[in-house]
Amino acid sequence: MKNICIFVLLLVCGQTKAQDMKTTPVLQLHKELLAAIAAKNEPFLREHIRQEFLFTSANADVLNKEAFVKGFAMNPALKLPLFEPSGQQVIMVNETAIVTAVVHINIIRGNNAPEELWERITETYIQDKGQWKLLASQATFIRR
Repeated sequence: MKNICIFVLLLVCGQTKAQDMKTTPVLQLHKELLAAIAAKNEPFLREHIRQEFLFTSANADVLNKEAFVKGFAMNPALKLPLFEPSGQQVIMVNETAIVTAVVHINIIRGNNAPEELWERITETYIQDKGQWKLLASQATFIRR
């Protein structure tokens, strides 16, 4: 009985480690994309976001890739001094990964004072020729 328990424990630990190894690249890309938005790194965003990308904002605006990159991420009137994710979770099925997280945001619109926001985000990533890319993102305001 003791040997069976040890075997099951090792099997579960091995599966958890294998799952962590699969999710790590997706979580890394998730963090890098948020950093690229905050830093206005357009080449990185264009490379790692699929052409078919759709973003649904917390205000219910729907943006395609071009509108998201040019109208939001590269918008010189928007600054994001704080754009910090936490509580990330990943669900993977074959070549698809869903990431959920809470993002703490300080946003400056034009010359206005910083506004503090909290959003729950859900992102869909797919593998494209062995590389993970963002296909869709949706944000919902969290009332604090």
